[in-house]
Amino acid sequence: MRILEQANNLMRYARDIGVGNALGIAAQKIQGRDVITLRVDSIREPLYCRSGDLYVFLEVFGKKFGEVYDPALGGEPRLIVDAGANVGFASAMFANRFPNARIVSIEPDAKNCEIFRLNCSGYANVKLLHAAVWYRSGRMKIENPDDASFLFRVTEDQSDSGGIPALTFPEIIANAGADMIDILKLDVEGAEKVLFEHGSEWLSKVRMLITELHDGYVPGCSDALFKAIEGRKYRHSRIKEIDLVEFLDV
Repeated sequence: MRILEQANNLMRYARDIGVGNALGIAAQKIQGRDVITLRVDSIREPLYCRSGDLYVFLEVFGKKFGEVYDPALGGEPRLIVDAGANVGFASAMFANRFPNARIVSIEPDAKNCEIFRLNCSGYANVKLLHAAVWYRSGRMKIENPDDASFLFRVTEDQSDSGGIPALTFPEIIANAGADMIDILKLDVEGAEKVLFEHGSEWLSKVRMLITELHDGYVPGCSDALFKAIEGRKYRHSRIKEIDLVEFLDV
């Protein structure tokens, strides 16, 4: 059964991200390599991927890519924020699609940041911040460090050991020298509930929101979003697990 499962996975990879990438993944398994190099036609630089990053790679560059992101990526954005940037796949996609945009990417996990730098060091318009987004300044920590790298959740750090810097969206906008976020990709594994509950100020400075709502982890994420934008003019759509909200009153 294990061999059959591996064969089915290989066929799925070949279908979703190309035969060359599927063979690269198979070689990783055989050779025991920690990091492999993958290529995507629309991405200028090679992409580096650990076995645990494959889910995110497929989410951004597999068959979901055209279905999820393309409807959201119109116009010529000036500032893109990738909050919960993981290893940089979405940031690399943004950098290739919008080479004139400034991209600020925020990721709380140090090891994810290491792979992010491999993936995005070739793009001068991408700036990585090793931090977490939150509704107030402070220090954060990863509360589930033993989970998969794309499932990390943050919580406030009450210790004196340092922690990860917390950044608010008003701080991010101000530090970028901008007045609006044209595209915000927000994938923060449930922290969005608290962010939306304190979103009356910063959501008014977002043109397009691309977010995954994690009600399964933190009940009330969806309710918090739609309560925060009640009374606003917006266009909403949902594709796969991703909610797209285009604000029409900014």
